[in-house]
Amino acid sequence: MKEKKGMFYGWWIVIGAALLLAVAGPAAVAVANIYQPFVTEALNISSSAFALSNTIVLGIGVFLAPIVTNLLSGGRFKLWYMVGIVLYALGLFGYSRMTSVVQLYLFSILTGTGFIFSAVIPVSMLVNNWFDKKKGLALSLAFSGLGIGGVIFSNLITYLIESFGWRQAYLTYAIILVVVSSLVVTFIIKVHPSEKNTYVDGVKPMYSEHDNLANKAVSDEAYKVSGPFSSFVRDPFFILLLVGGLFVGLSGNGGLGQFPPFMTGLHGAARSALIVSIYSGVGIVGKLILGTISDKYGVRIGTIFGATLSALTYVMALFADNWSMAIIMAIFFGLGNGIGTVSAPLVTSDMVSSENYATVYGYTSSALQLGMTFGSLFAASVANATGSYNWSWILLAIISGLIAVCWLAADIRAKKLAAKQLAEKSI
Repeated sequence: MKEKKGMFYGWWIVIGAALLLAVAGPAAVAVANIYQPFVTEALNISSSAFALSNTIVLGIGVFLAPIVTNLLSGGRFKLWYMVGIVLYALGLFGYSRMTSVVQLYLFSILTGTGFIFSAVIPVSMLVNNWFDKKKGLALSLAFSGLGIGGVIFSNLITYLIESFGWRQAYLTYAIILVVVSSLVVTFIIKVHPSEKNTYVDGVKPMYSEHDNLANKAVSDEAYKVSGPFSSFVRDPFFILLLVGGLFVGLSGNGGLGQFPPFMTGLHGAARSALIVSIYSGVGIVGKLILGTISDKYGVRIGTIFGATLSALTYVMALFADNWSMAIIMAIFFGLGNGIGTVSAPLVTSDMVSSENYATVYGYTSSALQLGMTFGSLFAASVANATGSYNWSWILLAIISGLIAVCWLAADIRAKKLAAKQLAEKSI
């Protein structure tokens, strides 16, 4: 039963999370490569040397993701979140003052550490704390902040670079990041529903933690994998979950990292920025659609939806020398790319119990970050080796299809394991 009339505070959490992602998300991924031609010229380094800085930023998360989830879930969420924001801002400030490639890499370590503490992982954990039945919609609304931020900052950064220089653009971003994040965390974010004297979804649970197993068996939690993490860490469902996360990272960041220079080469800097704005803007709607589909029809259908559109994105990229096809490519990318932000936590939540969510999602994020780390480098390396981006897009289209294969197989296996665990508990 609902405890209070009026808007459930969880929706304020969603608004706050969207604001946090709008400022924390784009700097490390969506707009990072806008700086590339200016930084490479100023520091007299190659494009591949600059790309390595992006690899460092994302690669940090491979090692830190499980640690970050444990720290954030350990009772000091806001403290650790703001530690991340400070590190993130210091990294961006360092970029604005760097004079060598060594400094670029050192500040990338700070930026990457701050990013993993302050972007996707904490937002996913917040939404998971506040929502159950409408988790897909809540996640998609929260992650719409990435699209909003991408639209705003791709144009703002381009303007700042053209008007004041790339150093001032980095510095301005650092200031915006600290100010907006501090205000949102202070005045909006509440980590758990109990802080507002309410419950998950704003609905009082039917069963307390002291109810017997027979009553609990009818809840959704009973049909998710439970028990010690060590008891299923080698199970096929967990391995397939991680492999799928790896493919999501490769697919998503292959495009995010290389579409800007790819489109600049085909259509110029202005149209390239427009393409970034299009798929960032469409991504807002795409995440909402993906979250709604997942809530209404289940995470399996949502996964198929996202993976299919991701694959179609790279098929369209093969014909992106035609401006109309480039726009279609951007639309498909915006609609499907939410699979990495919306679907990843939903798939994880659908497979494992709440007691294991933070740990398992930490490892899922680690696998996803590993894919993101090498996604852009993979696409660029294939393009360099073959002389064009065509084989990059073909391989990424195949990888996108394999996301659905892995995650569907993982979900089927997880449900079988959960059913077995439930049967054993009932004996």
